[in-house]
Amino acid sequence: MTFVHGAPLDEGPVSLGPRRGIRCLACGRRVPVDGCPEHGTGPPDTITPEPPEPPAPVFPGYEVSGTLGRGGFGVVYAARRIEDGARVAIKLAHPDVPEAAPRLVREVEVMRAVGPPHVPAFLAREELASTGTYVVMELVAERTLADHLLARAGPLPAREAILLGLAVLRALEALHARGFVHRDLKPENILVDAEGKRAVLLDFGITCGVWPAAPALTAAGAIVGTSEYMAPESCEGHRGEDTRADIYAMGILLYEMLTGRPPFFGPAPLVREGHVSQRPPPPSAVAPPPFGRSIPSSVEDIVLRCLAKAPADRPPSAAYLRASLAAALALPNEEHLVLSVPTLDPPPGAKAPKSAERRVVCIACFESSLDAIALRRALEPFGAQIVHASAGRYVAAFGHEVDENPARRALEAARSLTEQGACERVGLDLAAVAVHLGPEGSRRILAPRIAREDRFPKPSSPRGVSLSAAARAVLEASGVAPDPLPGYLDGSGEETPPTSSGEITDVTSSRTAIPLSGRERVLDALTELGRQAIEGALPSVAVVLAEAGCGKSFLKRALVERLVQVLPGTRLIVFSAHEPVHGAAGSVRDLLQRALGLPAEAPEDGGRELLAARLGPARHVEAGATVARSLGWISKGSGAPSTRPSALHAIEAAPGALRTLLTVSVGEALRRRALEAPLCVILDDAHFADDATLAILDLAARAEARAPLFVCLLGRPSFEEDHPSWGARAHRRAVHRLGPLDPTSAAALCRELLRPAENVPESAVARIAARAEGVPLLLVELVRGLKAQGIVRKHPSGSGYFLATDELDDLPDLPLIEWLAHRELDALPPAARAHACLAAVLGAEVTVAEMHGVLGRLDRMSAGGDFPLDARIGSDRLVAAGLLARHGAGRYAFRHALVREAIARSVPETQRARIHLAAMAYFQQASGWDGRSPPSGDERPLAQLAHHATNAGERALGERAYLVLAEAARARHDWLDAERCYTRALEASTTSAGAPGKPLDLRQGALRGRGLMRYRLGRYPDALDDLALAREAAAGDPLAEAEILLDEATVLDWMADYEASRARVVAAVGILPEARPPALLARLLLGQGLSLLRFSREAEAVPLFEHVIEVADVIGDEAYEPRIVSLTMLGFVLPALGRLAEAERAIERAIELCESHGDDLHLASVINARALLAALVGDKARMVADFERVAWLGRELGQDWLEILAYHNLGEYLYLWDDLDAAEPHAARALALEVRHTGGAPRPVIALLDGRLRHFRGDLEGAREAAARIRTQTGPALPVPAEDVLCVMLELATRDTDDATWDALEARSREFSVGQERLEVMEARGLSALRRGRTAEARRHFERALEIGRTLPNVMTPRIERHLARTRSDEATLRS
Repeated sequence: MTFVHGAPLDEGPVSLGPRRGIRCLACGRRVPVDGCPEHGTGPPDTITPEPPEPPAPVFPGYEVSGTLGRGGFGVVYAARRIEDGARVAIKLAHPDVPEAAPRLVREVEVMRAVGPPHVPAFLAREELASTGTYVVMELVAERTLADHLLARAGPLPAREAILLGLAVLRALEALHARGFVHRDLKPENILVDAEGKRAVLLDFGITCGVWPAAPALTAAGAIVGTSEYMAPESCEGHRGEDTRADIYAMGILLYEMLTGRPPFFGPAPLVREGHVSQRPPPPSAVAPPPFGRSIPSSVEDIVLRCLAKAPADRPPSAAYLRASLAAALALPNEEHLVLSVPTLDPPPGAKAPKSAERRVVCIACFESSLDAIALRRALEPFGAQIVHASAGRYVAAFGHEVDENPARRALEAARSLTEQGACERVGLDLAAVAVHLGPEGSRRILAPRIAREDRFPKPSSPRGVSLSAAARAVLEASGVAPDPLPGYLDGSGEETPPTSSGEITDVTSSRTAIPLSGRERVLDALTELGRQAIEGALPSVAVVLAEAGCGKSFLKRALVERLVQVLPGTRLIVFSAHEPVHGAAGSVRDLLQRALGLPAEAPEDGGRELLAARLGPARHVEAGATVARSLGWISKGSGAPSTRPSALHAIEAAPGALRTLLTVSVGEALRRRALEAPLCVILDDAHFADDATLAILDLAARAEARAPLFVCLLGRPSFEEDHPSWGARAHRRAVHRLGPLDPTSAAALCRELLRPAENVPESAVARIAARAEGVPLLLVELVRGLKAQGIVRKHPSGSGYFLATDELDDLPDLPLIEWLAHRELDALPPAARAHACLAAVLGAEVTVAEMHGVLGRLDRMSAGGDFPLDARIGSDRLVAAGLLARHGAGRYAFRHALVREAIARSVPETQRARIHLAAMAYFQQASGWDGRSPPSGDERPLAQLAHHATNAGERALGERAYLVLAEAARARHDWLDAERCYTRALEASTTSAGAPGKPLDLRQGALRGRGLMRYRLGRYPDALDDLALAREAAAGDPLAEAEILLDEATVLDWMADYEASRARVVAAVGILPEARPPALLARLLLGQGLSLLRFSREAEAVPLFEHVIEVADVIGDEAYEPRIVSLTMLGFVLPALGRLAEAERAIERAIELCESHGDDLHLASVINARALLAALVGDKARMVADFERVAWLGRELGQDWLEILAYHNLGEYLYLWDDLDAAEPHAARALALEVRHTGGAPRPVIALLDGRLRHFRGDLEGAREAAARIRTQTGPALPVPAEDVLCVMLELATRDTDDATWDALEARSREFSVGQERLEVMEARGLSALRRGRTAEARRHFERALEIGRTLPNVMTPRIERHLARTRSDEATLRS
């Protein structure tokens, strides 16, 4: 075979040399030009036809035998040198490409600097007058790696792929060692021999120098290279790529050899976006069996590390990467393993190094009880620098300054530390770090992620020194033979654009069609609140509540006009939420489209560029897929490139994570937009808004944002019932309630509406207003109907208008809205009236296509004759009549839902049933639903199917559809919409539970699902009612009954009814067989563990939590929640049992799980446990930082209980630390939040802290009153024994108590108190004795407390010692 130069730098298919091939767009494999064996040929434009071959030029002294290949900058010919017959390759620069000749000169520089065997030998450089510069070089008689992969037509075995990779890396090392970056490393530019031991690099046309002085041949921002193999920084057109760009390309090569395809393929823009923002799927998940199973995990880790987006996170050099691969393949004899970045003298004119450099160092990771100062002294002789010190964990770094192989000095230092007893175990590894050089030559190492868990030896590791594979490799390469060790460490190495026209709702200053009356004071208050919010950058919210027809929408229009006048330059976003029947995520979709300027349909690139601009690059990577899904651009299970399905799958496994990502990312984006330009958001019909919309607006308007943002929500009173604390964290929050107008305002509005009629009698006005009952909408509709009937008439003389008052008595005495509906219909021609009835039955909104489809079904039922008008023409006529309004292209809606509902009710029952039946048939086809699976894409057709099937009498179908919609809402963590759908499923239920023929599992599922959603929404009593009914429906099915009992136990646990919760767990145990499904077993064990924990039986709970984790580890994400809760509980309980190291491991694992699943909700609980652990080991700064982070997460997530927990725990531990001045503000904050959260009845544990602080301050009366309030609230005994002990402690300490009573309390404390609470009881007893002058008795109690404290992790010992010292001093004073 001959060598072939690279393909052109265009965006067409990759050229694969003489055996020309293409890449299959379906599977990404290299396939012959005639198509993929599996997927056939692609579209005609995916295959570039071979251009006609022009005649070769004449090169003096050479005889051309053929063309080897063509590239973007030149052509390569095969030739024979005439004088000796030697075979050569001649590369001719394209004369019509200006930069071709300079690039050919660069190739000569590279070939001369590197030389064989890593690049072809340079032979000559010549010029032709007719065609320009050409170069003569060695012709390497091997085939390209591209040809090799094409011939294999799939993945290579892992060993073969790694051996080829090692060969390429040897050549790449040589290139880098001479100061060059290839920048176009791909299979077409690599020749390999038949045995895979030697690789030759080709095509250095876009190669650049490492040193800054090297001349640049590529314009700034230009993108050069081949998309599939480009590093992220190259895809973005960054200048100054270094050797790590080639490391990234090397990762792509390894990936393709292992899987048969690159991680990203397809259209070049999408491929580049993939490199920039998407995680590559693990090779083991992509390679077909058996190749995927045979890829060693260590190799996979190395490949994925090569593909890190940030260059700093990739292997630092080709040599390092080669050593890592060799170690992974167990090739100890791989030659020349030098894992440091090559040290070269810069060429003349090169710039000085920057003050921060990336270097590879050897690190020693260990745990020690010594302080940092003592360890620095121990490590100073070895030249080490401590770069991490936290909670007894240390990392020391050894740079090349200490030794030509710093790993040797690190090994010596590690052995010294263990021999001197400074630590038991040390792990050695290599890491890339940033070294900051000071002006005096000082060096400071920065590496924030250097202290990874996997770098530290496990407690089960043998004592002594452990080596990572990378550390062992560099030691052996330099002749050091470290002591054999049973195992190694697990780890090795380091780890506003222009907006669309539809974005903002522009509001003119024209008057509203309907005047505002009786709402002026509310309008003024809203305007003033909005002005203060915008001008003071004080995010504020207003909630306007009104029953249907009370004028909230009119108020909205007036508010928009006023804000336009008062706040010029402020952007207004005005939209309305839709009724739930129109599919989920409607309001959040509108918010995303309007607030962020996002289109309804996904852009060609899947929306990546637009989402990155709107959300910010960091948030886009994390939440782009979630936002795209909410927009309807992608759906669950979609395989589109933008979906990042593996990330979505992990997020969906964590309760609430999907909603949290959407809330935080869009909320932050909305804040940024407000900071760019003041913003007012007005949402009407907020009671229909989904949870995500409300959470986003709530987060954006938090007071701490300090953004010029005003949010006004208008809705029904049910909004306040469902969301009582919405907007509570804004700088200001106002709530206004609109009722019927007062008689004076109603009369004034009526007169305005009757214009141009003049001199209307007061009695006539009063009668009309009374008939409307003061409800603005009814009054408006009534007057409009009267005027349409002709009651307002022109004077015969032509001078003005009058009211025909004598015809007022002709109004039928019916409910006014029904009358209005009939008047609307009676005014229409028969055909238009029928069309209005059809539209009313179909729903609040309907499209022309839907109406057309339903009419077709009615025709098939021989019922279409009742509706003669064309769908579009009939709808347009109703718009002209004022009954309908256009809502976008091809979509229509009634002016008000009340009118529609009244018209729909007026349709004869048989005709209404036929319409529902036809609509059911249409939407069943439109939804494509198979009766079981979740909806794919837009849920609206399925929602319509559920509605119409239920009303058509096909209630079983409607029930199933509502259940599927409920499960879909539940999967996206939209608890409120899920609860609504479960409710409708139950309403559609054909018979009651237990009736013959009823599928109980459907009813049971609906009841259980609604119960779980109500529990998520905090409606605990309602949740218990539903779960009790579900359990009745599940009677006879022990597994289902047990699941529901455990659900009830969870709800009761949240209600702090621990006794009832424990009873449910016991009942579940009693009905389950011995053989239990693993997921159910995990839940059962968790319930048992929590029951023990709530009753202060921590030691017994721990084995159960550990068992849960064992079970959950086997079954994976199906038991994610039991696993994460159990790990968190271990992190909380184990410190109280003195098992600090185990607690730390549980916490670190829980944090890793939460972060991998995007689960900020549970992460907050885990960080809380870590803060408690930090307190017990004396790390006060870490404790405070962690508690503050928990409070921040609580605010970000809208979870008050988390913020309460954080402030309470912080206050409690500062109190125990004897820092009362710092403790009291946090305790007061927790109590205030708790009172607001519970409506005035704080939980005992929160209220107790206030009493404990008062007692310690000496405010005995205040402490006694606090205890009394708690007793009044809870009764004679607190539900939690440990809390009851503290309450009794306050009671005893604030009065004169005998020893027997104290002894009884201490006995209970020994049984129930958690951790150091036992010390607090003994301390309180001592303080009580001290206050009564019994110093000897007080001293004994303090001494006993100290003795116990030595056996328990605690923070109280110093303050008890102070008590004891003071007591002894008092005794000495008395004796003297």
